[in-house]
Amino acid sequence: MTTPSHFLRRSLCLLLALCGAATTQSEPLPKNWRAQHWRDIGPYTYNLREADAVELHRFEDSPEAKEPEDPSKMKIVDTKRFTGAEAARIAQLWRDQDWVGFGASCHEPVYGITFYRGDQKLFFGSICFGCQNVYLYGGKTDTAGFNRESRAYPVLRSLFKEIWGQ
Repeated sequence: MTTPSHFLRRSLCLLLALCGAATTQSEPLPKNWRAQHWRDIGPYTYNLREADAVELHRFEDSPEAKEPEDPSKMKIVDTKRFTGAEAARIAQLWRDQDWVGFGASCHEPVYGITFYRGDQKLFFGSICFGCQNVYLYGGKTDTAGFNRESRAYPVLRSLFKEIWGQ
């Protein structure tokens, strides 16, 4: 159900994205910020290390539970774990995404993904297919966007749809 505040939040995000809103940081972005951004997200996207387990998550679908800046507030209601060849296939599908710097900014994730190598969690990401972006929670929190026109994007999207039918 869409509440008035939920609608206003989405409308504001769309307006800001369309108007090219300025950054909210207090200091100007350095000249090489794009290159630094790609170096920062590389280990969590196109340059993801080998993973031997992957968990796909479904979050509670309520505006209160969707706090991208604080993943501890995201209530996971279901998880599917994949290992071996299936985990390797999902990790490769993740690497194969046509990553763009940023997606839209509404980020109301319904899904999440966690990659593991042995007992080590490589990272957790919250995914919003509505605005085609992911918050990456690894060494530091960052964002990346999916190019929904790429060949790999609908395959990733259908993986979640096959499991949860949404």
